[in-house]
Amino acid sequence: MKKTDNSSGHRKRLRHKYFSSGISSLHDYEKLELLLTYSVPVKDVKPTGKRLIKKFKNISCVLDADADELTEIKGIGPESVILIKFVRDILTVYSEEKMEGSEFLNSPEKVAAFSKLKIGPSANEKFLIIFLTSKNMVIGYNVISEGTVDSVAHVAGAVIRLLPFHSHFRIGRVAKDGHLAVLVSDVDLVFHQ
Repeated sequence: MKKTDNSSGHRKRLRHKYFSSGISSLHDYEKLELLLTYSVPVKDVKPTGKRLIKKFKNISCVLDADADELTEIKGIGPESVILIKFVRDILTVYSEEKMEGSEFLNSPEKVAAFSKLKIGPSANEKFLIIFLTSKNMVIGYNVISEGTVDSVAHVAGAVIRLLPFHSHFRIGRVAKDGHLAVLVSDVDLVFHQ
């Protein structure tokens, strides 16, 4: 006999709630629950959504978690990990496309958000250079070093020693939580995470 989903009515109500009232009508665990219904077809995923929020605290931390951390959660298998990672990556593509050609980094908060988006979640330190016009519009960026704090600091030091040859620059450090920690000097930006 074919196994049926006892929670199909609940899933239908959850989808209707989202469609009729929008994402803000859902609790964080319900947002994850709705997402998981697409990778776990025949099981109540509400407890899994609640476990994810309990461990990671919020949706952005769930999306940024690595695969091994996610699979530690009861109810999260390979299909769910792929879906969660895909959603994060598709959101990154969406954000990049929306900002393309209009990325003006005219505040420390915008620089921090841009850096966090481009660097993404990582256990490693990264050194990111952002190239700007005189009006702070992004014309390019590049992660030039990745590794331990010491190895990235060595590369950062070499780059910073070259900066006095350029007339305008800013140097800052974006912490792993995305906050701009230091801002020095004056036009082009070099950020370290």
